[in-house]
Amino acid sequence: GLVSVVTFALSSPFVLLDWTTAWQNITTEARSVHLGADGKNYAERAIWYLSSAIPGSVYGGQMLALGIGVVACIRQRKWDRLVLVLFIVVFVATISLPSLHWSRWIIQILPVLALLGAYGAQIAVGYASRWFAPSARPLLTGLALVAILAQPLYKTAQADLKLGSTSTRIEARRWIEAHLPAGSRLIAENGTAPLNGTTMIVEAQPVLAEESFAY
Repeated sequence: GLVSVVTFALSSPFVLLDWTTAWQNITTEARSVHLGADGKNYAERAIWYLSSAIPGSVYGGQMLALGIGVVACIRQRKWDRLVLVLFIVVFVATISLPSLHWSRWIIQILPVLALLGAYGAQIAVGYASRWFAPSARPLLTGLALVAILAQPLYKTAQADLKLGSTSTRIEARRWIEAHLPAGSRLIAENGTAPLNGTTMIVEAQPVLAEESFAY
């Protein structure tokens, strides 16, 4: 716990040096309304992190290895390993407190999940090796690595192709410029089509759900 506090202070010094700005950022993240990230109660947010956010970042074979690692740590009841599982539980319970839910809030525990997944893969290979000659262990290890890395590599390739194409935000801007008359009055939410430099009259609104507009 002490190391965590010291590491946080060293890696995020401006939380202490500029507390006013840090608190403003914290209160912004603690807002209760954001399109696509609200509408769940505490239990639903916790379940969402466990059933959607984590499986969405820890793919296929990795998730299986992670499950094996978690079960092994619980069954062995060794504190130096069980503490990793407890940390994940405490972390998910904590990030489920705010009204909004974000996949990015699990980034901090991905290294811990990777450790448990690696431990689970090690256990799986060791168990499978009992059914083969000792010389087969390197082959089994290689197969386990392929099973763990195949889907992440595929997802990475998909993301690279997507990022290399025109974004939907730019496509929306082009459609607006082509189909709406000059001087049209629009309300733009954060993260939508960038309309600066167009002939549209734009009123920016961070979150449309917070207020009602009549135009």
